[in-house]
Amino acid sequence: LSLTQLQRLDLSQNHVRELPLTFFSRLAHLQHVHLQGNSLSELPNSLLFCSQLQSLFVGHNQLQQLPPTLLDHCRQLSYLSCERNELRTLPEASDSQEETTEK
Repeated sequence: LSLTQLQRLDLSQNHVRELPLTFFSRLAHLQHVHLQGNSLSELPNSLLFCSQLQSLFVGHNQLQQLPPTLLDHCRQLSYLSCERNELRTLPEASDSQEETTEK
């Protein structure tokens, strides 16, 4: 079973505690990811391979941070839902990303 062309992934409300480090590595075409309502404490950095990501739903987990370079790698991201977590910081776009967005 090959999921390399998968565009939407919904694992919400599944009591997921952890995703493998390479979970998103071969899912570069993902546009919408729903992980809300689980017990995730972190997201794997392989999420950064999802350069076509448009929406990310990670609310109702136990996340303390999001991947710091999320906005730099996932430039198509237009919707981020991360309510009801334990977030202490949010990722920032680099200066080059901000300039691209403003143009």
